[in-house]
Amino acid sequence: MIKLIVILNFFLFNSVFADNSSKPEKISWDQWKKGFINEIRVKNKFNKNTLDQLNNLWFNPKVVRLDRNQPEFKLSFQEYLNKVTPSIVVRKGIEKKKTHKKVLNKISTKFAVDKNIIVALWGIESFYGKYLGNFDILNSLASLIYDGRRRLFFTKQFEFALEIIEQGHISRSDFTGSWAGAFGHTQFMPSTFVNFSVDFNDDGKKNLISDNHDALASGANYLSKMGWKNEFSWGEEFLLDGLKINEFSGEINENFQLISYWKSKGFKPKKHYNEQTKLRLISVKNEDKKKFFLVTKNFDIILKWNKSNFFALAVGLLADKFKKNE
Repeated sequence: MIKLIVILNFFLFNSVFADNSSKPEKISWDQWKKGFINEIRVKNKFNKNTLDQLNNLWFNPKVVRLDRNQPEFKLSFQEYLNKVTPSIVVRKGIEKKKTHKKVLNKISTKFAVDKNIIVALWGIESFYGKYLGNFDILNSLASLIYDGRRRLFFTKQFEFALEIIEQGHISRSDFTGSWAGAFGHTQFMPSTFVNFSVDFNDDGKKNLISDNHDALASGANYLSKMGWKNEFSWGEEFLLDGLKINEFSGEINENFQLISYWKSKGFKPKKHYNEQTKLRLISVKNEDKKKFFLVTKNFDIILKWNKSNFFALAVGLLADKFKKNE
């Protein structure tokens, strides 16, 4: 079940990056690779040692099969939650919080991000580093570029991956991850790594694969740069308590309203919110009915990580469980 965590969340993440770039003409892999290498060389962005990595590219048909045959997930929210945050993920997260308490406190203070959210992302993305993926990143990205379905996106990711290698953060032999190019404890794509990773242990390298502290700090830095406000919760479930949902049909997924507005609608918050806190109402499919949540702008920050309400809610609810055990 735990292996489904990475798979499920990549499928949700993956749909965000679809592009309409046309597929290349059907030429052989060797012909394509020769032309692609020339394109990279002409850009004159990389040194010889980095460019030499291009000679060792090989086509991985499994990557293309996985990309083309992604199943349509029709899970209810509770089914999704049960798969990505089973009891073992909760237990391990509580253990990890204790084991890494000192560094998590340091990261949380430095980046002003809730440590429980950081641990929740760690658990859901890679089961605390246990499932990092074993696909060669350059081969995977090159195979996807050759296939052509999202050529522009993966070409950019490939060049960012070369930049990571050239800067010495991760060696080619260690540069492995998911079949679509995400890697490390926080499953960053190469572009996210280049823009938001940090060298938290000051060893001169940003390594999200073998250094979980770099990975956790990088995740916190990403949330911080996206606008995380540590004084806010992410939100909580809106229990209707007999209220008719049609009273709120025009509110769902619309504008943020002050907490006082929602209280006037019958919302009885379990968390503390100051009077200036604004929330919006969202709904998610759950069995034969829906669940409703009031969320702050921090929820939207989690959506920048993965544009899925299911994912963002799972992160928030898992973080709440960790917080209760402090």
